Amino acid sequence: MPKELDLVFTPDSAQLKIDIDTSLEEIKNLLRDLTLGRQQLINIAHNRFGIPLGRLSRLSTLKLREEIEAAISNLETLDTIGRVASGETRD
Repeated sequence: MPKELDLVFTPDSAQLKIDIDTSLEEIKNLLRDLTLGRQQLINIAHNRFGIPLGRLSRLSTLKLREEIEAAISNLETLDTIGRVASGETRD
């Protein structure tokens, strides 16, 4: 059972069930939807990446998207570093 972090509950974010186990590909697919509202973006940033709500509440919608994209990029970079360090190759 996935571990859900504190949810930011608003009517437009209730449909998104985002938690720490949501894949980066799923998050990227969600970000392609330009109709995602501010609260939905906050939900993604907080529940998947653990970004503090206080920090997120001050960001514009565009900056929220950028914050999520940066978090995705950082995790992908860490994954690559881990694979290289362990000698693992990508198929």
